[in-house]
Amino acid sequence: MKQWKRLFASMLAVAMLFAIALPAFAEEDLSGKTVILHTNDMHSRVDANLGYATVKAYKDALEAQGATVLVLDAGDTFHGLPIANLSQGQDIVDIMNAVGYTAMTPGNHDFNYGVERLIDLSNGADFDVLTCNLTDKDGKPVFAAGKVYGDVGVVGISTPETATKTNPLNVEGYVFNPDTMAELLQAAIDEVKAQGAKTVVVLGHLGIDPESDPWRSTDIIPQVSGVNVFVDGHSHSVLGVEGEKDADGNVISYSSAGETVKDKDGNDVLLVQTGCYGATIGKVTIDGDKYTAELLAADDKNADVTKLIEDKMAEIQPMLDTVVAKTDVALNGERETVRAAESNLGNLAADALRYVADADAALTNGGGIRISLEPGDITYGDMNAVFPFGNTVNKLEVTGAQILAALEHGTSKCPELSGAFPQVSGITYKLDATKTENRVSDVTVGGAPLDESKTYTLATNDFTAIGGDGYDMFKEAKLLGIFGALDEALVTYVESALKGTVDATYAEARGDVAITLPAPAAEEAAAQTAATEKPAPSGVDTGDAAYLWIVLMAACAACLIARRRREA
Repeated sequence: MKQWKRLFASMLAVAMLFAIALPAFAEEDLSGKTVILHTNDMHSRVDANLGYATVKAYKDALEAQGATVLVLDAGDTFHGLPIANLSQGQDIVDIMNAVGYTAMTPGNHDFNYGVERLIDLSNGADFDVLTCNLTDKDGKPVFAAGKVYGDVGVVGISTPETATKTNPLNVEGYVFNPDTMAELLQAAIDEVKAQGAKTVVVLGHLGIDPESDPWRSTDIIPQVSGVNVFVDGHSHSVLGVEGEKDADGNVISYSSAGETVKDKDGNDVLLVQTGCYGATIGKVTIDGDKYTAELLAADDKNADVTKLIEDKMAEIQPMLDTVVAKTDVALNGERETVRAAESNLGNLAADALRYVADADAALTNGGGIRISLEPGDITYGDMNAVFPFGNTVNKLEVTGAQILAALEHGTSKCPELSGAFPQVSGITYKLDATKTENRVSDVTVGGAPLDESKTYTLATNDFTAIGGDGYDMFKEAKLLGIFGALDEALVTYVESALKGTVDATYAEARGDVAITLPAPAAEEAAAQTAATEKPAPSGVDTGDAAYLWIVLMAACAACLIARRRREA
């Protein structure tokens, strides 16, 4: 067995050296073929993971091989980190223009500056903004529904969840036509086909999350006909199977990509999505009536786009680098935590809201917390990235009944992930996730049992205050005051109340909510805990050591060759 291990390791070393030495793209004649490169949910991660410079490198390489290349983005693009927020999306448009994007459909967060600003951005874009279901109150389309590029028709569609998944005021006076979106999409499909499209690609920001039912891509595809490919976003789903990984465990290839969904006529539609933040880049090759999906993971940057990003980052860097606080502990803002459970960063954030508003309690939606913070200095850029959406702290007068309704609503999807999950301060409660209703009990506010008939002051963000993430119970609450931006509240709280340092008080989530999970979820959580606490083996035998040593040497050699290729 050990001999086979050594043989396998040697073969692996040769294979890794050969693979790394190859160019990022296998040389092939793509003349007469159309290739779609697609991204989604970049959230302004311009240079994280693969980034926009790699999209450009792929585009140039494929065109050099004779392909007609369309570059599409499925939304949540213009907002997120300071490089986007400080220019209200213009820096992202400039970068996408440099890449050579063909079209995008707006996601819910692309409306974070309001519809009028999105229109302004589209006017300065060298690419098209497409969506078939956004209209004004009179039913007039805001953007084109679709467009034909060569013989490929591209039709856009945006999630009706935008009405509550951006600040509702951002889209006031506009509608996403949730009841007729399938009909509007079908009309747009028919129109691009009438204009000569042989292939129809739907570019959608719908997703496949359970909470997006009944507006998911998998809900809409069966209601229409004539679609060949659906490029999706919104749910941050990687529709592919992981293949090879590097020595650090990073995925460097995928063995398959995409899924098939039946349309109204029973025909297969290729559904693709790349996850988020540029972790992968999608590629769909159109060869006649054959559609092949891949997920690309090779990191090969275009120098011009890299330089453009560097220049834009340099312009805002002095403000981002200003240290405003420090933390002694790691603060957990991971999506899988803040959208399903209490988090220590959620505690800190809710405490900050309650502090600046001087309220009885605070509640903020977990989906609004976007990054974690590691121990050490905290800069303005860090604080902005925790709360990147430009929301403000609102102080409301609410009843105990409204607080209870908010907790029931916010936890209704648990243990599934939901952006509405409430991170709270001044509130404690129990959640029985095995029930389908009346799941919340034993609620306290300020240490006293909740009185449903009593009025309380509640700090929240302006998004949830006017019904965002479905918090409709707050719509009629009396607004008592507005207390600046959420990131500013974090700075103020840490500087003033915590004397500049987040200490061990926040080392763990403090236990505001006690959750009873359904049996499978509870067993999985216990198994993960046991695996984490299992001690590492005290040693390995010499055969295993030799095997590991050869693999390590192969990885090192591969890294050296990759470095020399980059320097060349």
